[in-house]
This record gives sequence, structure tokens and C-alpha cells, in this order.
Amino acid sequence: MHTGDQPFTSNSGTAELSKKNHRVDLLREDAGMYDQPFGITTALGSKMCVDGILEGDLIFFDKNADPEPGDHVLCIQEDIPAIAAYREGLSGVIGVITRLVRNYSGKKRPQTA
Repeated sequence: MHTGDQPFTSNSGTAELSKKNHRVDLLREDAGMYDQPFGITTALGSKMCVDGILEGDLIFFDKNADPEPGDHVLCIQEDIPAIAAYREGLSGVIGVITRLVRNYSGKKRPQTA
């Protein structure tokens, strides 16, 4: 899990290519992007790729859910979107992670006659 003392890194380079689609201001309440009680974002960079979450995974979150200690939440840490285990006093919480969708990139089956 990313701790605040580690620099932000992108393992695949996806974060650098997608920064325009993943600005912090789009996640803030006043931006109006997420007017629904749920939201969807893409995991990008080391602060979002924790506990088995990979870059490019779609993250679904519920803004109205009350997080319990240990729940994974989407939050803002140092003006960067992050996923963290919820604990009392954690600030910048946007919503509780409810679902993850990952593209399958398995090899193609061999053709049979």
C-alpha cells in the first residue's frame, strides 16, 4: 500500500498518458462530475494501485455509504486521488469502493480444425 512518504509512480505509463482524464478537480464535490450517489474512476499510479488493484482497473465507489474501519475508500491525499483502508480520522474521503472491473488480457486459444 502506498504510504505518503513514497513518490508517486506509474508502473505502466498509463498515468502520464491519462492525466487529463484523472484530474483531482474532477473528483471534488463542487466540480459536479459525480452528481449521482455513485462514481466510476480508473486506477492510475501507485497511490491507487494497492491490495491487488492494477493500473487501468475501473473502480466503482458509493459516495453515500458510511465507511467502516478497513473498508477501501477513494480519497484525496496531497491533491492526488488515492485508495486507502478507512480508519477513523481519515480525511478527504470521497466514497467507499464497491466494485472493480478489469479487462481480461489472456492469450487467444489455438485454432482447432
